[in-house]
Amino acid sequence: MIYGNLNNLGEPNTYPKIIYRLLEYLKNKDFNIMEPGKYEIEGKDIYFSVTDTKTDIIEKKKAESHVKYIDIQFSPNGGELMGFAIDEGNNEITENKLEEKDVLKYSVVENEKFIKMIPNDFFIFYPWDIHRPGCIDGEPCDIRKVVVKVKMDLI
Repeated sequence: MIYGNLNNLGEPNTYPKIIYRLLEYLKNKDFNIMEPGKYEIEGKDIYFSVTDTKTDIIEKKKAESHVKYIDIQFSPNGGELMGFAIDEGNNEITENKLEEKDVLKYSVVENEKFIKMIPNDFFIFYPWDIHRPGCIDGEPCDIRKVVVKVKMDLI
């Protein structure tokens, strides 16, 4: 898992080349004027979705992980609490949709931590990372979410 902010990316060699290129792409696009939906960058290898949603209590948000894709979860406006943990194999899988949607869902996550996302924050989640997006920080709020999917084979 990598956590950062687009306003302070550091040197290009800090990240794999393709990841840095995508972070620059996020930095130079105004996602607040885009319609919600799915957008292709490089077909099914690299694409992103823009969604408008509401934060909710942690117990109502399922933790998840992926196998085929890396997630870059980006918050243009902040407001959500993001849960994350390294998957050490001790977490109970409650839903396995790897074939259809490349997602495993979990109820309880061992050693989970939370960070409040501020404007332009991003997380990069690899297959060994579990994440729980869209959690409430205080009162429920509307958030705009951008999730970039990068095929693991490209890294």
